[in-house]
Amino acid sequence: MDGGAGLSAEQQRARADVAGYLARLTDLTAFEPNPLIWEPYSYAALAVYSIPVDPGSTDTTEVQPNRVAWPWGDLATLGEAVAPEGYRRVVVTGEELKALQALLPRATQITQWESGGREYRVLFRPLLPDEAA
Repeated sequence: MDGGAGLSAEQQRARADVAGYLARLTDLTAFEPNPLIWEPYSYAALAVYSIPVDPGSTDTTEVQPNRVAWPWGDLATLGEAVAPEGYRRVVVTGEELKALQALLPRATQITQWESGGREYRVLFRPLLPDEAA
């Protein structure tokens, strides 16, 4: 922004008022009198989306993905096919979730998961309390 050059005093005051209002809207503590307590979300179900890695693709980056063995089942058939094309989705709960959670600290966004002799890109999304597994 130009800092108000070319604006009347009234326009500059209006701009300052709007800036103050926007700052207040983005401050979570502005509308809550009690201190906010931040804690990790404890989820009971995890949606897992997987897609096979194209074996013919070439990686042009210097950073190479680590590989982690998928703990159970074959990602080629696990769960159900979902959009976009090529993806599968399975919801993990209970003991399977605990086993998977133990592996997640080893994973990054570029980790490739090995399953059934293939490598997969896997995305994870915790289910919220109102979502059905």
